[in-house]
Amino acid sequence: MKLSVNDLVVGYGGRVIINGLTTEFNEGRTVVLGPNGSGKTTLLRAIAGVIKPIRGSITLDGRPLRRGDVGYVSHASGLDPNMTVIENLEFYAEVKNANNLDEVIDRLGIKDLLNNKVGSLSNGQRRIVEVAIAMLGNPRVYIFDEPTDGLDVNFAGRVKEIVKQLRGVVIYTTHIPSEALELADDLVILRKGKVVFHGSVSELGGSMRVVAKRGRETRVIEVGVNEVPGIVDKLRSEGFNVLEVRNSAIDELLGGDDD
Repeated sequence: MKLSVNDLVVGYGGRVIINGLTTEFNEGRTVVLGPNGSGKTTLLRAIAGVIKPIRGSITLDGRPLRRGDVGYVSHASGLDPNMTVIENLEFYAEVKNANNLDEVIDRLGIKDLLNNKVGSLSNGQRRIVEVAIAMLGNPRVYIFDEPTDGLDVNFAGRVKEIVKQLRGVVIYTTHIPSEALELADDLVILRKGKVVFHGSVSELGGSMRVVAKRGRETRVIEVGVNEVPGIVDKLRSEGFNVLEVRNSAIDELLGGDDD
């Protein structure tokens, strides 16, 4: 399964944000990493059909995207705060003609939230419900626009574990290098609407640094790219809070925020 973006030009308000972007997203998790203003959200909105490109094409296995192909978790929540969780879910299940509502509820463990009004939920709980809506209808493509932004550590971890279990083409944006390194099968780095890197994490090169803290003890560890997951798991099992995972090549590619 492959999502192809060809010569994509997208803009609004008289400003071109993405200009001639061509890339492919294969089955598995592709993390799109970039500073603020690099075009990450614009790219996802174009894939989701929220905004119409000025030029170019987006295809899935060589054919145009169809209704139901994409499950989208965006910054802007589409949940009605005055309705209960189950009312929101049933509404979207009907819109999507989805028959997997019960399966999604069980899979995400949200039965205890069903009768709560969305307006009473925490940010993390709302985000899990938004992910549930994206999963309705078993889309072939999932897109997540910085879904852990504003969440506490526990809910951020829960969202990432859900993402890791999804099947299909999964596109996940973030401006946090450590999150990209944790989740990416493939990595796309955007700067000013252009792809400056697309490949596996192991292709990046550069040195890796992991910073972790436990009480008053701080550890700074230099490791190879492929060693990072094992080192992070080991530190967490020993009670350390991993504060930072950085790669010198990513830092160089990212630079500062894009205007």
